[in-house]
Amino acid sequence: MVRSLYSLFLMALMPFIVLRLFWRSLKAPDYRKRIFERFACYARSYQQKGICLHAVSVGELMAARPLIAQIQKTYPHIPLTITTTTPTASKQVEIIFGNTVQHVYLPYDFPGAVKRFLNAFQPRLFVIMETEIWPNLFYTLNAKQIPLVMANARLAEKSVQGYKKFKFLFEKVLHNVNCIAAQSEMDVAHFKQLGAQPSQLFVMGNLKYDVSVPQSQVAKAKTIRASFSQQKVWIASSTHAAEEDLVLDAAIKIKQEQPDTLCIIAPRHPERFNALASSCLSRGLKIARHSQGQTVQPDTDILLGDTLGELFYFYELADVALVCGSFAKIGGHNILEPASLGLPIIVGPQMFHFKAILSEFMRFDAVIQIDDSEDLAATVLGLLNSPLRREQMGLRAQDIVLANQGAVLKIFQVLQPFIDLD
Repeated sequence: MVRSLYSLFLMALMPFIVLRLFWRSLKAPDYRKRIFERFACYARSYQQKGICLHAVSVGELMAARPLIAQIQKTYPHIPLTITTTTPTASKQVEIIFGNTVQHVYLPYDFPGAVKRFLNAFQPRLFVIMETEIWPNLFYTLNAKQIPLVMANARLAEKSVQGYKKFKFLFEKVLHNVNCIAAQSEMDVAHFKQLGAQPSQLFVMGNLKYDVSVPQSQVAKAKTIRASFSQQKVWIASSTHAAEEDLVLDAAIKIKQEQPDTLCIIAPRHPERFNALASSCLSRGLKIARHSQGQTVQPDTDILLGDTLGELFYFYELADVALVCGSFAKIGGHNILEPASLGLPIIVGPQMFHFKAILSEFMRFDAVIQIDDSEDLAATVLGLLNSPLRREQMGLRAQDIVLANQGAVLKIFQVLQPFIDLD
């Protein structure tokens, strides 16, 4: 009865869901493409009896990357389907995995769409990354006796309070999950508050620590960096529109103080590439666009990282990393990627999606968290001019990453019995 009411409510929202899709497409036109996939209407057939893994966006996809590699290595004959929600994640799937996986958008949680999706793929196992909880999907998987594992599961206190308002629904929904592989004891406690049973819950660590470094990108960057080795380089990675002005303001201040600096800016979303380039030019900054093969010159102010799938390349070029999504109410982005390369890291005040990781890094003085944009230029300059401090911070960050690895094998061992079932 409760699920029926949920489905009716969802159906009533359909016009607003479609409108929101088109609204988002005004800034990101790719949201207008493949709309029928979001309702599980497919123009072609897909391989069946494989594994489905859902990663809603880029962050979840990158966390899942080493797990996906382990699945492909062990079960090369079993079809693997990766579903996402955002176009940016969809492009990353294509860049990283090519035709070694199947990819579609996960459909909206309408009963009919969920049934069409599962009929099309008939998976032997469904893996869902982190915190996506969809009542109709979970119920239908259980009804079809398809095992469901929540991998790298996390649940922030803020999310718990929101879900608890509908505990009568989510308690029943979580009972359809075979295993919840949680990141920490705190996440286990939060899932218990929503009604998950102790027999479902296991602490397995955070997959993000098992970061997969693309060595080809690192090697390429080392060669390129040699051509402008006299410059001091800092990167602002995964920037959002609301943060770009403060990054550019800081870049100008830093350049005035120290002319031999280069700032790399890698926007989070591709729809920002051209807008950011225009913003740089309007400020009189000389830019090099990586997508157009433009090389860094001695008087280049900004290297624009306007491609997807090459973030490690840009990190390897840098001496200091500013990880964005932390100056707007985004909740921060993954600091483990630059940490794995031994970079000193700066973040802003809004890191609520990475509280546990940030706490660990703060404890070992492996990250600098600043309160506002006014501190940014001074903090970057301080690190650029302190080689020893940069090295020490970077080594501590790298040690934290290495010390916390191992979640991939733990989660994979949980998945294996379900994959081996025929």
